Parts: sequence; structure tokens; C-alpha cells
Amino acid sequence: MNHEQLNLETAVSISKAMQALYGDSFSRKWADVTENNAKPEKFISALQFGLAGLSLAQIKHGLQVMRDKTFAPTIPEFRVWCLEGSTGKFLDVDTAYVNAANEKYTDAATYEAARRTGFWEVRSRSELSIKPIFKKHYSEVCSQLEINPNAFELPKTHRIKQAPMQRERKDSSFFESMRRGLA
Repeated sequence: MNHEQLNLETAVSISKAMQALYGDSFSRKWADVTENNAKPEKFISALQFGLAGLSLAQIKHGLQVMRDKTFAPTIPEFRVWCLEGSTGKFLDVDTAYVNAANEKYTDAATYEAARRTGFWEVRSRSELSIKPIFKKHYSEVCSQLEINPNAFELPKTHRIKQAPMQRERKDSSFFESMRRGLA
């Protein structure tokens, strides 16, 4: 894997995209790092370190995923967004969580994150309490699998052929037809 540091121009672009998309939410989350924009270079440096080794195509994928999120990500969360699905390696974390909660394992990352979180906990505890723990483990597992694709293996007894949940994106015509139907 390439561990080359992210170039400054790309890191600045990512920072500006996050600031524009999330506004005050971004500012509050990163206040201790950016200090009212007085020292944005701290955040830029953190981006360069945290996203080292990612390709431009993976960064672009992460930015696309970010458009659909309602919260400003941490750098590790953004890294997972860059990796998940961009090369066909990882499911997005929400799909992985639903699959784990339904015991439908299609990949080693989902299985290992569920194992670390606790199979019973993922199936039984409330999503509000357990999903953040699963997300943390899933992020760690995806990062480890990016470095070593053979780090974890999905046991043959837990394999299924196809992911049970597929996200369907709705375009504006779908929502317009829904509004007409409700009127």
C-alpha cells in the first residue's frame, strides 16, 4: 500500500468542502483544532496524515459519500467513506451494520466488526447504543484490511452469496411523484 502523504492542495480542498457543507457543525466539531480559522494548518496537517496513501479516486469517492451525510465526519470516518465501495472492497458502514444486525455476512470486514462489537450485542441492543461501537470497529477493520487484505477471513459457515440490503437512491422525480400522490 502507498503511504505517501496527501498533498497540501487536496487537503485544503477537502477542508473547504467540509466547511462549506457542514458550516457551524464543522466549526464546532473542529473548534479545538481550527481555533476560529486562526490555525487551519493544524486541521490540514491532520488530514494529510490521516488520509495518507489514499488515491485521488478514493478521495473523490469519499467526497461523494460525504454529500449524503448529515454530520461532519472525523478524519477516520472520512477515510472509511473514501475506502468503502470506492474499489469494491468495503460496504458502507450503514449497510454493513444492517447486515450484521441481521446476521447476513457477505464480507470479512462486516463479520470481524460484528465479532469485535459482540454478535449478541449487534443483534439485541438498541441501534442507538450499539451502532457507534460497531462503526468504530468497522473503521478499524477496514483500515487493517486496506493494509493487509488477508488480515481477516469470513468463516465459510457464515457466508452468503449476496448482500440483503441494497440502498436505492431516489431522484427528484420520485419525490415529486410522492408529493403529487399525497396532495
